[in-house]
Amino acid sequence: MVQINNVSFQYGHEKILDNINLHIAKGDYIAFIGPNGGGKTTLIKIILGILKPTSGTIKIATNKIGYVPQYTNFSLDIPITVLDVVLQGRLTKNKFFYCKNDIKKAIEKMELLQIANLQSKKISDLSGGQRQKVLIARALVDEPELLILDEPTSAIDTKSQRAIYAILKQLDITKIIISHDMNVLLEGVNKVAYISQTLVLHDTPHLHFQPDQEHFCEIEFINAIKNCNICKGDT
Repeated sequence: MVQINNVSFQYGHEKILDNINLHIAKGDYIAFIGPNGGGKTTLIKIILGILKPTSGTIKIATNKIGYVPQYTNFSLDIPITVLDVVLQGRLTKNKFFYCKNDIKKAIEKMELLQIANLQSKKISDLSGGQRQKVLIARALVDEPELLILDEPTSAIDTKSQRAIYAILKQLDITKIIISHDMNVLLEGVNKVAYISQTLVLHDTPHLHFQPDQEHFCEIEFINAIKNCNICKGDT
């Protein structure tokens, strides 16, 4: 689905990415993790075509890409509804009006995200978790083959985070997610790319692990890794 070969990127004399190689197969669900300023969002922008690499090549096997940016504040002065926001995902540079099929698709995605009952509400009246579901529905409404999410749960409560992760896990498409939340590693991700100027790729171990509470900390995760069969050398 995505082939990144020897990609480097720099702003002026500052190198942000150095010789990145990554192949993402169809159906992969990969998490980009790493420190702030490590180049995660820059790599996403290169995949989206917003930025061009300083060197190297990138090939993407589809032009049907959905994108969910970091948490967005909606102006309280704009009386836009949930349905209006989701329908934006059906617009193109040559299409300025909606049809009945667009509305049907929008409602289908809102039902998937469990927000169909909110379709007439103003986006500014929703909780943070509800707004993020709206943005995901907007990204999905045009039936993308690749979904990219940049910190989709960074500004919402734990319960809403878990609900969003559960929904993402069910989507049968290729997914890339930037996240600082360790919970995402338990919710269907099959690869993890650690990015800090360079990239190190890990396959995630198959953990049979359920935290006692809705959220868990890094220590619990490390202990689970230590106890998993892969780390013991079993097959």
